[in-house]
Amino acid sequence: MNVGLYDIPHGAGNSMFLPSVTAYNAEADPQKHAQVAAACGLPVIGLTDEKASVLLVTELAKLSNVI
Repeated sequence: MNVGLYDIPHGAGNSMFLPSVTAYNAEADPQKHAQVAAACGLPVIGLTDEKASVLLVTELAKLSNVI
């Protein structure tokens, strides 16, 4: 989808795709995405990298809904 065709601001358009793209990429490298989750201040202590990645995607989806 070309968000420019729908007069959607660049950042809002990116926020629509970020959770899906992050979920896809997290499957390939959950450790890196777990580090991102930790850097975002999410409570990842004691979680596997996979679960921390899912938490990151969940929180990104929440933020996307707000935007």
